Formats: sequence, structure tokens, C-alpha cells
Amino acid sequence: MGERLRVAVQGEAGCFSHAAALHHFGTLDLVTCRSFGDQFAALLDGRADRACVPVENALAGAVMETQELLVRHPVVAIAETYVRVEMCLTVRPGTRLEELTAVGSHPVALRQCRRFLESTPLLEEVVAHDTAGSIRDLIHDPAVRWNGAIGPALAAELYGAEVLIRGVEDHPRNFTRFLVVTRQGDRRTKLGEGSREMTPASGGRALKASFAMTLPHRPGALHSALGALAAQELDLTRLESRPIPGRPWQYRFFADVRGAEGDRWRRALEILRSMASELHLIGRYPEAPPP
Repeated sequence: MGERLRVAVQGEAGCFSHAAALHHFGTLDLVTCRSFGDQFAALLDGRADRACVPVENALAGAVMETQELLVRHPVVAIAETYVRVEMCLTVRPGTRLEELTAVGSHPVALRQCRRFLESTPLLEEVVAHDTAGSIRDLIHDPAVRWNGAIGPALAAELYGAEVLIRGVEDHPRNFTRFLVVTRQGDRRTKLGEGSREMTPASGGRALKASFAMTLPHRPGALHSALGALAAQELDLTRLESRPIPGRPWQYRFFADVRGAEGDRWRRALEILRSMASELHLIGRYPEAPPP
């Protein structure tokens, strides 16, 4: 029987991070956290063995708060997984659509449902800390400001809410990508040693790497860095720039590449280290099957 890990998620039981953790691990002990900061704290203080962290959504884009936390803390990403995000409009059993006055959910979830919400302009949008939490509170807290909630069907099932409308997100191909994260120095984090999520043998999938870099302000700096990846035939799958907190007009680039293995990855990493003023390797892990 395999090891049962304690996995930290941001949100209540039934949230999309919970669904992602179940999809990746199968069985687990859930550690629920109110915020992303709390999620990383639970991992670092030993309350959790892993954290399942959202990094980007197909409709809303990057979850930059988590990416900054990945750089700021001594953690390492060891796997990735994708979850189909179906947003459901949920209500207390027996409530009709025309009776709704306000809908609550996490702000990212509300952003993914703009078309539905704009088609019902009389509905007040109320920001909650979590999708699953908005459904739980709808059922168990009569004082909440909303009488409808947007979130996962899993949460509706767990808390006894009625799904009034499925698929209120803007596009049906709505996915969120998650990284599975552990503490740096964990004895199981060396690639291929003793942890099933670290072993690329299943399906022979390519290795991906996630990293963040800060480049000097000089002409062609980014072009040279990307050229180093291209010269080693590494496939750049994501590149984003973000301002660095506390350092006005300085930017950090977040990137993912495929094919991060062997001599070509080592050479690319050496070249990037020589070019970048800062280079942070977030993790290297087997590529998850495409959604």
C-alpha cells in the first residue's frame, strides 16, 4: 500500500485544488488553507508533505501570486497536473433562477464567467475567499450576502447544494494547470528517486522545467537568453514578465521549457546563469498528459 501524503490546498474541501490533488495522488489527507500564503506556510512548517498550487488558467491567465511565492520560498516543483474547470451555478435546494439576487465566488472564478454574469446584470457579484467555501457558506451560513454561488460540482455534492446550471464559464475548454510542490531538501525530491510523481518513466514523457530570471537592462538581453534555449533545442512553452515587488521598473521573467534533460539542459542552464542577474529554478518534472 502506497504512502498517504498530506496535501495542502488553497480553499475548502471540494475546491478545484482538491480535485487536482485527487487527480494526481488518488488518495491523500487533505490540508485546507485559507490563502496561498497559508498553503506555503503549511508546507514549510511540516503540516503538509506537498502543496497543490495553481499557476495558470486557460481563460484567466497566470496566477501570479503563487508564482511569486514559488520564487520567494525554499520549495521545489516536482510534478504538474491539469484539471478541467467546470463552473456550476449552485443554490440552496429548491431555489429558482429568478429568485437569485447575488452570487458569490472567488474573484478568479468570477472572471472566468463574464459572459454569464453580464447576461444577468441584476445579479450582484460578491467576492469570496474560495469557490468551494462560497458553496459551503451558502448552505451552512444563513447570514452570507449571496443566495447563489459559483464553483465546482464536487463542492456542491459535498455540501448538499443544488446545481442549477452547469458550465457557466466563458469557454468549455477551461483548464487550470497545477504544480505539485514540496520543500527543498526533502529526501524524495531528487528526480527519479523514491517518489512516483518524480519518475518520468510512465509513458516516457519529456521533462519540463519552470524557472524565473531577471536580466540586465541592455539591448538584446532577452533575445540572447531565448536564443540559448533555442540553440539547445529546448521548447519554450510559456514566457511572462512581471514587475518585481519593491523594485520599480525591474521585471522578472517566468518561463517553462520542454526537453529539460541531459547535456542540452545543463548547457542551457549554465548559459542562462552567466547571462541573468538572478536565476531561480522552480522545478523540473515529467510533463503531464495534455488536457
